[in-house]
Amino acid sequence: MVSPPARRPAPAEPVVGETLHLREPDYRFGVGALIATVSFVVDVVHFDNEPWWHIRAWCRRAPSDPGAQRELYVRARSVPQARYPAAFR
Repeated sequence: MVSPPARRPAPAEPVVGETLHLREPDYRFGVGALIATVSFVVDVVHFDNEPWWHIRAWCRRAPSDPGAQRELYVRARSVPQARYPAAFR
């Protein structure tokens, strides 16, 4: 009998209200860097056997941009370094 591959737990769940500074490789289905303020954490999903957080967030390109509500898939391993102010590295 072959057992399914074990999935590692997803690290560092985003917290509602926190701001993430995401680079293009940190999230799916978008282009360019984003500043995202998390409004809801939907679930963790797996793409290519890697955990990604499905979130709803208020997104903008620059601090002065009014932004819009979007659904994002954020790479789980990118969340710790994307947290504000640690994102300014």
